[in-house]
Amino acid sequence: MKKTTLEKLEKSKKKKSLERKNKILLGLLIGLFSVFVIFIIVSFVDNNDNIVSDSGVYPYVDSTSTISDKERINLEITRKNMEYRNNWQNYINVNTNQYSYHEIGGVKNLQILATNNTSYLINQMTVNVCYVIDNGDCYLNEEVVIYNIAPNSTKSELAPSSNRGKKIRLDIIDVYSDKMNFHYKTATSVNSSPDPYFTKM
Repeated sequence: MKKTTLEKLEKSKKKKSLERKNKILLGLLIGLFSVFVIFIIVSFVDNNDNIVSDSGVYPYVDSTSTISDKERINLEITRKNMEYRNNWQNYINVNTNQYSYHEIGGVKNLQILATNNTSYLINQMTVNVCYVIDNGDCYLNEEVVIYNIAPNSTKSELAPSSNRGKKIRLDIIDVYSDKMNFHYKTATSVNSSPDPYFTKM
């Protein structure tokens, strides 16, 4: 009887030991399988990152989704400023008022109207005023300087009178905006930069 009881106890211990080993083995197998699955997923992602289309171009990624709102705003401002500088003639121009002139020649009450259609103050603009006589030549050239032209506005400056000429021809020869980092000057050669009028003073 005692022998039978001892045998049962031994069998029970062996059974529990076997169950414990099986649980440990099962845990190890699950762990190895999880590591294998993670490795496959990581390899797949890495391969996708290196995919190139038939044309040799990487798949399109919206760069704006990877930058902050502040960086995106700064990028938009930079693009806008570059558009202003490279195409400044579309935003900055000059004209005249309805000045008085004599049939035999002579101009008076002439005002130069400088228009600034950008979002920035123009600190200074220099305009060459040509008083044109009948043969089309400039009888007289005068420089008129206009300061502090506000954004999206027009400012006038009185020009000298002349005892000759009936028509007026205007040329902007110098314009500077500190906030726009912009400076155009006719005497300065234009470089090959994509933003040739960019300046920091």
